[in-house]
Amino acid sequence: MLRRKSSTLLLLTAERIVRADFSGGRLTALRQQPRPDADDLAMLVDSALRLGGRCRRTVWILTTDVWVQAVPLEAGATRAASAQELSQALAFEAESLSGIGAFESVLAHRSLESDGFHRHFWVVQMPVWQLDQVGEAISEHGGRLGGIAHPAGLPRAVGSQSPGSSWQRIELWPDCVAAVRSTAGKTPEVQLVNSSPAQEGWKTTLQMWLESNPIADQRALMISRPGDELRGMGDETEIIDLNDEASLKGWLTAWNESLGFREPAVPLLQPAAEPLSVQSRVVMAAAFAALVAAGCWAIETASRAKLESAGEETRQLEQRAEEFAAFDGEIRSRNERLTKRSDENRKLAAALDTYEAVAEAQKRRLAVLLAGVADLRPEHLVIRRIEQNAGTVTISGAHLDPNSVHDFAARLNRRVRPLGWTVEPTPQEASKKTTTGKPWTFTMRLSNSAMTSEDLWAGRNGALEPVARGATR
Repeated sequence: MLRRKSSTLLLLTAERIVRADFSGGRLTALRQQPRPDADDLAMLVDSALRLGGRCRRTVWILTTDVWVQAVPLEAGATRAASAQELSQALAFEAESLSGIGAFESVLAHRSLESDGFHRHFWVVQMPVWQLDQVGEAISEHGGRLGGIAHPAGLPRAVGSQSPGSSWQRIELWPDCVAAVRSTAGKTPEVQLVNSSPAQEGWKTTLQMWLESNPIADQRALMISRPGDELRGMGDETEIIDLNDEASLKGWLTAWNESLGFREPAVPLLQPAAEPLSVQSRVVMAAAFAALVAAGCWAIETASRAKLESAGEETRQLEQRAEEFAAFDGEIRSRNERLTKRSDENRKLAAALDTYEAVAEAQKRRLAVLLAGVADLRPEHLVIRRIEQNAGTVTISGAHLDPNSVHDFAARLNRRVRPLGWTVEPTPQEASKKTTTGKPWTFTMRLSNSAMTSEDLWAGRNGALEPVARGATR
């Protein structure tokens, strides 16, 4: 992500010091002078910042005073190494080359192409104490060190090179030679040769690397010192001379844009995170406390709202439970009433059946009685009168044989028993019209008796029909 903040960019080479101020990515001021006779990097930074007024908040530094080289490591040793382990390995490897102790240095690196046996890394290194001094010098001018890089290997189009085209650029610096190439639509690639421009061996190395991707509309040669244009390969289509102010402005603007990314594509030495001041800590603590308080308030408010909602739901559920309980009680009450009414209906149905049976029996009992009397009467027995008074029937008559009356009464009792009558003992009285007392008179009483359900249903289902038919006969 590109950061479009205001910044100050310093260029420190063996010949000059340059200060460029940017606002919103646009170059607003450019000042330069020959390099002072000093080797202390912090003093050079202070001198460059004094070329103008107050510096911007962020200060970037491009300088050839840092150590830069392409460092090889065995490919197998780096395959499973973490970023920290890789940095430590490069620091120990570079110690014998730069003379800077691995534990006393700060190092940044970017990966270059591999030859299959070794991985090559673009390494920039400087002592930690020197980085700290530079940071202090910048803070005295009201700025903050953003990072320090070597000016070689800018991975962006410069001069007449177009970002959307294919191009190649060779950069000649006092301590190294860099080559940058880009194919249309792809990220620029960088190659670094550990050689000064005065040595001709770098040409063979870079020629092979550039020819591995020969499609290029332009090949430019960029120089930082007068006279280095004669050290090129001779087939360049453009010379970018940083001693020319217009070329310098374009190149510095491109560097400012490249450094503006959160993850620059070049090795960038950056200071360790500064501890917060007491005032900043107090402000951050207050802000954090406010955030915590706001969070607690939000949680409490949300919890209260949820509790109220849960309480309302609970009340609604309790109300529904009460309604369901009332409905359940009503259902049980109605079921009890329904059961009671069912029992009453069964009793009424049984009583109705009994009533119908009794009514039918009452309709038929007299007819059955008369038929039974006619059917069962002995030959020497005469029926004179049959009377009914309330529930009692009286049969009067005369006979010639006393035993026949008893037999007739017993047989008639069996016949009318299902009809609810009981034949009482029959008294007899002699008429004394003959010497033997014949004929005898009798009075037979039939009184109501309890009728069983079997008697009623037997009469209702036609058990007495044969008697009725016999009476008819």
